[in-house]
Amino acid sequence: MRAEPATATAVDPAGDRAREPLPWRRLAALAAAAALLAPATWSAVSARLAPPPATPSSPLVALPAGGIDALEVRGGDVAGVFRRSADGWNFPPDGGAAKPVDADVPDGFLRTLAGLGRLTQFVDPDLAAFGLERPRGTFVL
Repeated sequence: MRAEPATATAVDPAGDRAREPLPWRRLAALAAAAALLAPATWSAVSARLAPPPATPSSPLVALPAGGIDALEVRGGDVAGVFRRSADGWNFPPDGGAAKPVDADVPDGFLRTLAGLGRLTQFVDPDLAAFGLERPRGTFVL
């Protein structure tokens, strides 16, 4: 017996099923499932993306910037005390005569310092344990 070759009129059931639109029941079930899962998915994703709650940090300096009359600076090639007077700020370097200073420099520094919050507090006196170098300068209010 000899088999006859397939003709062009043969029907492929998988191809016909792929071309027909989804039945309305299947489409309704998919829409209902998406509607039920959307809130759960949204809450899980939004909870992960939400920023942590902001808690106010303790201020680095508890004094108001306007209440500071002297600012001692030591570091590098600068050493001396900025002093506030009725005429403005003066800076007498160690062993030198007082020179007037633009008030924006110390006042801006003090405003910035008063607005800073504490990030962390080191309890170990060895700063190298935290990957920090020795301070290059200091200031005293």
